[in-house]
Amino acid sequence: ERARADALSLIVEGTPDAIVIVDADVRVQRFNKALTDLLGCGSEIMGRYFSEFVCESDEAIVRKCVGECFLNGHSDNIEINMIGREGREVPVLANTTLLRDVRGNPEKILWVVTDVTVLREAERRLKEAMETKSAFTSMVSHELRTPLMVIKESINFLSEGFSGNATEEQIDFFEMCKRNIDRLSRLINNVLDFQKLASGVKS
Repeated sequence: ERARADALSLIVEGTPDAIVIVDADVRVQRFNKALTDLLGCGSEIMGRYFSEFVCESDEAIVRKCVGECFLNGHSDNIEINMIGREGREVPVLANTTLLRDVRGNPEKILWVVTDVTVLREAERRLKEAMETKSAFTSMVSHELRTPLMVIKESINFLSEGFSGNATEEQIDFFEMCKRNIDRLSRLINNVLDFQKLASGVKS
């Protein structure tokens, strides 16, 4: 029993992630310095329910996670928001492991909590950048479509002799212009189709 306690102490204090150990009632029994640094808490959290340090909207997730842990011995990669000092929300990725006593009976749950604040901020900035790019692409593509159609129709009028009979050389030039306009139109359509696929919108 002493060896098991020493091994657990090494795990709790040696990992860089925040660790919380709760009893069968999900009350805090132990935690490491990483949790103190993460939430700004101290000894005042001892004996309190773990759910008190989780956003109210995520309490149901925590209950489900605890149930899975007692049933399967663990639960993995649970995304929740914990509450730090002064009500600051901290997004974390939580994993649990069921701890058993020497007789093999469920005794405690070990929570390993990883701060994903930086990751979530990077995801937010990436999403904003993608949305900005998408809006810019859409705007430019649609703004090009209208003048291209006008230019193409104007060339059609000229090639059909509406402003006087065109020479053979002029007609060849008009046909080349129309081919280039059609090529550019297809390129614009391809850009718009790719944008729809990237955003999950079916045409």
